[in-house]
Amino acid sequence: MDEIEIALPSMAGFAVSPSLGNKLRGALGALLLESASAAVRNRRPCDWPRTSSAEIFFGRRPLIALGRHGSEIAKPFVFSVAAAGDGSLVIHLRIFGHARERTPVIADALVQAVRGSVRWADMTKDGPRFLPARIDPEFVKIATGKGCTDMARVPEAAEMTFVTPLDAERGDIAREPRFVLERLLRRLALLAPWQGVSLRGAFPALLEAAERVEVEVVEETSVVSIASGGHRMANRLSPPMRLRLSGGIEPIWPALVIGEQVHIGRGASLGLGRFKLQGSYLGER
Repeated sequence: MDEIEIALPSMAGFAVSPSLGNKLRGALGALLLESASAAVRNRRPCDWPRTSSAEIFFGRRPLIALGRHGSEIAKPFVFSVAAAGDGSLVIHLRIFGHARERTPVIADALVQAVRGSVRWADMTKDGPRFLPARIDPEFVKIATGKGCTDMARVPEAAEMTFVTPLDAERGDIAREPRFVLERLLRRLALLAPWQGVSLRGAFPALLEAAERVEVEVVEETSVVSIASGGHRMANRLSPPMRLRLSGGIEPIWPALVIGEQVHIGRGASLGLGRFKLQGSYLGER
């Protein structure tokens, strides 16, 4: 996994804009399409000897059959944003698997997008936001080859705290909290091809293991407010929740740890479905 980090001074207020992830992704995609092949711009497979970055990150992808549902291979990236203590808006873009060969190109395109292509003025409708006359990143960092940790040490129980809403198109986790584990496993199976592996064969066994895990809602962590600036999935979101997992989580613990980095559900690349894990270990209070 590679991670690109960009900080925009004095723009922390935009971190809570519900349409920010969508606008970041849209601006990045539009810039990449400008330098893509004519075939990709017309929604056809790239005909260049070396596939364009626009097709890798935004083109059509093959379908994978998982259980009763078929889905496209997931996009190989996710956005997340945060308000820094110094008043900056910090944008993170994580890139997975084979797509990491394009990280330098994507970093350059993302900087260009935040400077001039993102429709920042539209997001001032979401609430009072300070919009500088000139938008220029204060720093850009690229971390390559990052990995997940804490897979070997498995807790007896864990809390899964969502920090962004989760899409509710296939179920509301407030009513069906167990459903979140199926969403997680499906997400990982749809990302696995970027790592050169397939989870189709293991998917039924993983689902069976997930069925044995006890999942309960501890609390709703925040209330989702639908802002006037809009969000294309605003009417199909579950508010962020804190869930407690217990009873036989060992088989799916690696999936949970990876899920922290790749998010869950539709809109994951926009920043939806992001959560934090906290394990409870024997002998610890």
